[in-house]
Amino acid sequence: MTEILKTIELIDDKRQEKKVRHKLPDVVVIVLFAKLANADD
Repeated sequence: MTEILKTIELIDDKRQEKKVRHKLPDVVVIVLFAKLANADD
């Protein structure tokens, strides 16, 4: 699990800093867990 989190933190975030509410690694982890849980919405 820690390897996955370390890899996700290496992703380059190209979004404009002023318009960002959530950190990219947080969003990626939420999406990953949602896909693992078969979330549709």
